[in-house]
Amino acid sequence: MRSSQIALPFWPDYCKRIFGEELPKNHTNETNKYYKGLDIEGSNIVFVNASEDPWQTAGMTQIHNPEKQSGMTAFYVDCNDCGHCMDFHSPSANAPKELTDVQEAVAEVVMSWVEQARYTRSIQFLQ
Repeated sequence: MRSSQIALPFWPDYCKRIFGEELPKNHTNETNKYYKGLDIEGSNIVFVNASEDPWQTAGMTQIHNPEKQSGMTAFYVDCNDCGHCMDFHSPSANAPKELTDVQEAVAEVVMSWVEQARYTRSIQFLQ
């Protein structure tokens, strides 16, 4: 449950109260330019956002550039009681199926990274 008052117009004043008045007026665009916004690059990164997570609009809910972001995976969990950091919990019989499906998928992605690292290490060892 979230207040309808916590919408986009709420955040600039909130940030000024926390970080001070010296924030640039266009700090969102400057931050996105510096960190590349949704065009970030990297590998072995998993993004999980949930339908009841208030941060979902600031997160990567899908891969935006498959060519540059091929080492990234994004999941979106759409279920009741699926909020911020729910994906970090251990799978539970009481959890929504949508959540446990994503938790299992994330585990498979991470295991593939581990297997790739083991394979790469064994190849390097044999050379």
